[in-house]
Amino acid sequence: MFEKILEKILQSYFGRFISGFDQNNLQLGVLSGNVVIENVQLKPNIIESLDLPVKIKFSSVGKLILKVPWNKLSSAPVEVTLEDILIVFNPIQNAQFDIEQDIQVKFNKILNSIKKALEKRKDNDEQRGYFSKLTLKILDNLQLSVKRIHLRYEDTTFSWGIKLDELDVITTNKEFLKCFVDRSDPKNKDAPSNKSIKLNSFQLYWNSKEVLFLTEYTPPEQLILEEIIKISAQARLSMNSKSQFDKPQFVIVTDIDRININVQHSQLKQMVQILEYFSSFKKSVIKNRKLYYKNQDLNNEQEFIEHVIRLNKFQIKDISNYENQEQIKNILKTTQQIYLTDWTKIAIKQIVLDQKVLELQKQKSKKGWFGWGSTEGEVQEQEIQQLKEFIDQSFDKDSELIVRPQLSVLLQIQLKLSGAQITLYNDYNQIKDEGVRLELSKIYVDNFISQNKDFGFTLQMQGFVFQMIQFQKIENICYPTFETREIIKIEIGQQTNEQRKLLKILFHIQSLTAQYNPYVIKIFREIFRVKQGEKLDNHLKSTTWNKIEQIQDETQSKLQKLLKSTTQVNIDFLINQPTLVLPFTNDQECWYLKLNYITIKSISNVDDEYESFQISLNKGCFEYHPDRANSNILSVVKDYNASISIGRLKDFNLQKPHLVVNAQFEAFNMILNEKVYKDMIYLPETIFPKRDQSEALKQLQQDKQQILKYQVKSGYLKKCGDLIRSWTPYYVILSGSDLQFYDTETSLMKDFTISIFNSSVSRLIVDDQLYAFKITNRYSDCIIACEDDEELDSWMQTITNQIEEFQIEQNNKQNNIHKPQFELTKEIKVSLTKIEIKIYKEQKYPSKQNEHLLYLLKINNIKSLKTTNNLIQIDSLSIQDWVYDYANPQYQDLIVLSSKKEQSFKLQIGQDKKINIQLDTLVVNWKPDVFLKLRSLFLVFKNRKSRRNYFSDIKDYEVDHLKRGSDVNYEELKKSKLIEGLRAAALKCMRFGQSKVSIKEKFFSLVDYDNFIKDQEWIQENILSQFPNAFKNNTSTLMELTASIKNTKIIFFHRTSHNTLSKVELEKINFTFRKLQFSNFIDCTAHDLNLYDMTNYPHTIDSNLEFKKINPIKLIGKRDQYNIDILRFRFGGHDENILVSNDRTNLFLYAEVNPIFAIYQHQPIMRTIDYLINHIISLIKEPDSLTMNADFIQKKKHKDMKAKRAWGDVDFIQAKYICPTFLDLRIKLINPLIMLKGWMQFTEYFQIDAQEINVFNKQFKDKSRLINTGWRYEVN
Repeated sequence: MFEKILEKILQSYFGRFISGFDQNNLQLGVLSGNVVIENVQLKPNIIESLDLPVKIKFSSVGKLILKVPWNKLSSAPVEVTLEDILIVFNPIQNAQFDIEQDIQVKFNKILNSIKKALEKRKDNDEQRGYFSKLTLKILDNLQLSVKRIHLRYEDTTFSWGIKLDELDVITTNKEFLKCFVDRSDPKNKDAPSNKSIKLNSFQLYWNSKEVLFLTEYTPPEQLILEEIIKISAQARLSMNSKSQFDKPQFVIVTDIDRININVQHSQLKQMVQILEYFSSFKKSVIKNRKLYYKNQDLNNEQEFIEHVIRLNKFQIKDISNYENQEQIKNILKTTQQIYLTDWTKIAIKQIVLDQKVLELQKQKSKKGWFGWGSTEGEVQEQEIQQLKEFIDQSFDKDSELIVRPQLSVLLQIQLKLSGAQITLYNDYNQIKDEGVRLELSKIYVDNFISQNKDFGFTLQMQGFVFQMIQFQKIENICYPTFETREIIKIEIGQQTNEQRKLLKILFHIQSLTAQYNPYVIKIFREIFRVKQGEKLDNHLKSTTWNKIEQIQDETQSKLQKLLKSTTQVNIDFLINQPTLVLPFTNDQECWYLKLNYITIKSISNVDDEYESFQISLNKGCFEYHPDRANSNILSVVKDYNASISIGRLKDFNLQKPHLVVNAQFEAFNMILNEKVYKDMIYLPETIFPKRDQSEALKQLQQDKQQILKYQVKSGYLKKCGDLIRSWTPYYVILSGSDLQFYDTETSLMKDFTISIFNSSVSRLIVDDQLYAFKITNRYSDCIIACEDDEELDSWMQTITNQIEEFQIEQNNKQNNIHKPQFELTKEIKVSLTKIEIKIYKEQKYPSKQNEHLLYLLKINNIKSLKTTNNLIQIDSLSIQDWVYDYANPQYQDLIVLSSKKEQSFKLQIGQDKKINIQLDTLVVNWKPDVFLKLRSLFLVFKNRKSRRNYFSDIKDYEVDHLKRGSDVNYEELKKSKLIEGLRAAALKCMRFGQSKVSIKEKFFSLVDYDNFIKDQEWIQENILSQFPNAFKNNTSTLMELTASIKNTKIIFFHRTSHNTLSKVELEKINFTFRKLQFSNFIDCTAHDLNLYDMTNYPHTIDSNLEFKKINPIKLIGKRDQYNIDILRFRFGGHDENILVSNDRTNLFLYAEVNPIFAIYQHQPIMRTIDYLINHIISLIKEPDSLTMNADFIQKKKHKDMKAKRAWGDVDFIQAKYICPTFLDLRIKLINPLIMLKGWMQFTEYFQIDAQEINVFNKQFKDKSRLINTGWRYEVN
């Protein structure tokens, strides 16, 4: 009987998958117990159900041997041998979705589901008991041997495949020695089933330049293979009895000697090509299915169930033989597989129920002996219901006689790996001696999963080295500082007890040294630059992002559940003695970053309401090494310690913050000199490799070309700012699933990119923008405005179509975008006792006398609290300088902020973007030479040119000129720049409502016809005809800053003599700054103001050396009989895009000065006015005009000395000339008292006592400066 069953199974399966075997020989082989099938092929249609754009080029099965010892089944194993299997696949050219094939695949799935479900429920207890014991013996002792398997994929220029030399699976005893096991014997009922698995030479290869393609007549041995990975391993599998609760049910122990992985750039490039090919086909399948699913009717459920019952009843194997094939085809075509699966399960339950009811009816209809007796009647409704419930239970959950405890281990996997090497080669330039390599040694992995989903994972590693390969040399980039038993140890586990869950996380890294080399970044960049000059398939990109977002969703969900759950978290994180070395480009100087350790640990509960964790940083050091000999080391930061405690609320039902963070930092001391400061500013260039400008420019040009190649829509739009709601115009290109934002249409480098993948688009009105829409996704919101309703509808429809194009999942993820997330409340407290930063001159080092000290910054007792509002408190702040050594130590102060103990300096930032500053005392020593020196330090940071600094202003028309180098056509470049500048100036001019005639008049005065433009009609048609709509202002406040200072003192020093000139004292200053959409407003009041002369005029002294003799003389102050604010200052500045008034006034300055007295002494007053203009205003607006050369005095005597002042570039001149703006100035002095004295001691003087004095300005037009013949100038 068993022979017939085996023959039927073999014929069924072999007939389905294999062609070319003899059924007569199969029958004889089964009877003899020795089945041999040779030289057969797989049927080409076996992969149709996989939805893959590949086909079987040819296949061959060398030999299949099945040895069944019929006479010794109880003592001898069944042996299965597979040899010489070769399957070669080819891509299907122009693969398309086939709806008929899709229908057939769904139909076959239905038939298979019916067959499997019904076969499991054959009700012959006697046969089932016998065969179950026999089957158990066969499976326990089955021996499998697989030799020489080769699966290969061939494209037109490359091939890849999987090879397996040998795989042996045998049955063993508990010592893993070969034996025969009989677990049907009651004595061996609980004995484990052990298997020994030997894997010999498993290979994955990739021939990037294939020259030999296989045919049926080509011996595979002729192939030359480029191995990517090769593995040989031994594994031991133990399947313990379910009744042994103290042991894992399944145990897998694997030993691998070594793994070598070698991947080349060209192989990665072809891998991406394969992924894109498969992704493109999948996109076509999903797109076509969606077209059919639009007509999906879920009311077809009952009709489909009836079809399935009929198919089973009449044993229909082919859909073409079904009488109602058109009806079922239509259902299969328009219904998703998930619904068909559920409906099929319901139909199978109905089929089984009908069979059981029929069997019960037959039992009731049986009569007694010799026909005596009578029937018991029909099957009752109650009995049918009981049968139905029994069938539902049997389908929903398989019943088991033995139920293992929830805490018992289900699966345990152990892996021992003696070593691994992963190498990435760069053959981009046909050089294989450039790449990176990772060496690992003595790796041990232990993992288990329990019945209740508890788990444990352990990873131990003894050796870790990361290397760079360059010019046939190997350089260690990251390596252990000293030998240790475990360089890396990771343990993650979850345990459940009766009270709560315990999650354990352990992560230890012992001492590692990283010798950074920026060339590593370049190698990685070139290895993974697999799509240079091309665009990555958007469907593949969207598939990848879908997976990433799915992982993010799952991670976020788990974190939220963890935060809200009662799970106890035990964290033990340690990085011990790490060292990072950052070399400079000259390879002599370098930075050293060292730590003793950094830890994150769970600490004992000191609070019943919060679970606590501690983050500690110990002895952090940041050092500058001028050479590798470690001489003259400058410790920028030395032995710094910090501690952060984090509390997680155990019971989220309590009305308390969910997370409480308390960070305590020790005094932070930093020491720099001017050279080290500059090197720190250029630290990013130390980390990231420099790129040749021509190479970077070429890459930018290729990126722009690809964006334009795949563009769907483009045009000018306005984007709302993220932090401050201002509207900025951009030229936007929709390309693929990204919105690319540029300054102008001809800009080469984009400002930023916004992805529309898995986004939603909605219309809204923001401020005065009536035609705006919002793009929302999981990462951010973006608000964009159009000019009119038609443009708005066009952009929204196009973006929506692109979103649907790349939405690959059937269940639209947009439904989850606005899913309410768990809102985590936090309370963050930060305290820092002191910050002290010292900057020394040039390349000088610290000394005991500090004679080379340049700047000293001190901040004492910093406290920060973040809840709903952010609050920062500082006791005092001071900046001192030694640009010039003063005799009076107080003059070394540059800025001093001090407060009383009960009234610390406060900076508060609210959620409504309102910032409030409260300060007790502010002292400023205004020293122009110091601020010029500070400016030079800040310019180091400003002038550090990144990729964006180099190329942000480059237009498309400039690229070719720049790439020519010395062959650049400067005249053509000047013309292009002038045209671009004129166009920009004209657009701005239109916004101010100037007439077309006046603009033409100004344009022609700027154009030099002889050298640049001769076509006046081109100017008129391409520039003057553009009249964009003017922007409208918005009255809503975007940001507000308020400040109050009780006492302010400012002392003014001369720039060269360093003497004190004057002093200003103010009381009770209240300052308010408001930023609107296109405007800025300032409102400032002062209760009292005093101006003092500090020169002892007319007997002027050296106030630096004789500072004790200074006798301050009050020149300006409040009149005694008045007790009101002495000064109110109001300023309004509007964006040039706003048409404020017809005379193009966009700046307003109003000052109201209440009763003051002023003593006019000509020399001090004129000195103060000159200082205000040349040492304050000029220093702020044009600091370069104050900078002196060393031989300035000598050069000043020469008459031919050129002026240093530069007034801007061509664009600036054009904008100010064609479209000027003006300031409305109004100053009102109420009840001023002015006394005119020669000097202070005079008792006779003139006095002016006025009721009101008004000062204002007025603009007028003067065309006398226009030169109608045109200007000639150089364009830089």
